[in-house]
Amino acid sequence: MKILLSTLMLLLVCNYLQAQKHDSIHAEVDTINIRGFVYFSDSIPAKNIQIFLRYPIFDLPEFPTNTVTDTNGYFEFKGVYPNNAIGFYNPKYGKNFLPINGSRYLAIYLPAQNIHQLNERDSILITAKRQKTKRKIPVTYYDEGKIFPDFETYYPETLNRKLNLVEFIQKNVTYPKAAIENNIEGIVEIGFTVSKEGELENFKVVKGIGYGCEEEVIKLLKKTGKWRPGLNYGRLFEILETVTVKFSLTDK
Repeated sequence: MKILLSTLMLLLVCNYLQAQKHDSIHAEVDTINIRGFVYFSDSIPAKNIQIFLRYPIFDLPEFPTNTVTDTNGYFEFKGVYPNNAIGFYNPKYGKNFLPINGSRYLAIYLPAQNIHQLNERDSILITAKRQKTKRKIPVTYYDEGKIFPDFETYYPETLNRKLNLVEFIQKNVTYPKAAIENNIEGIVEIGFTVSKEGELENFKVVKGIGYGCEEEVIKLLKKTGKWRPGLNYGRLFEILETVTVKFSLTDK
């Protein structure tokens, strides 16, 4: 009898414990590893900047969700959801977020430091009587000898009027074979400078996914030829431009 009662009690305890268990769901999550650098607005590496994931999906020591940039401004994360966002914080610059969009490399440029303007409401005006008549001299732009007013701003564009940059890249970019074989998708952002002479210079990867995708975009940009430089109030100026290309694989 004692054995029977003991068995019944054991069964009741087992059933109770089983009822307390929550249903579990097994799910596979697609993750990527991310590395990158943080720079100040003047391209100097930013050290000791707090970097963190906006939506961490792991809570394990081997997958840290926050870090600090080293002396070279470098940081890295493992096991990151491709559609997550990188957050960065510094008392001088505040808190900002940057979407990852599948990129495996990020170059983050901190915004200009917040400056408190003492006379924000009351501007200081210094005047003097003009001694000579101000002359407006039109600027001759080398683009087909066209005359541009010296009080307007014109941003760089390709000299080839028939070339649509977006269509040109979309039609001519080749998805690298290595990226296809490794199932690589994401955003590539390339920065470059348009000089005062209309030359494309200083190509750099702002966002990247590797496997030759960045090189493919840069190669096509170099094929666009000479550009018409920027013009601001009668003066040619150098400007940093960026082009973003999304690499995406379609299912069969």
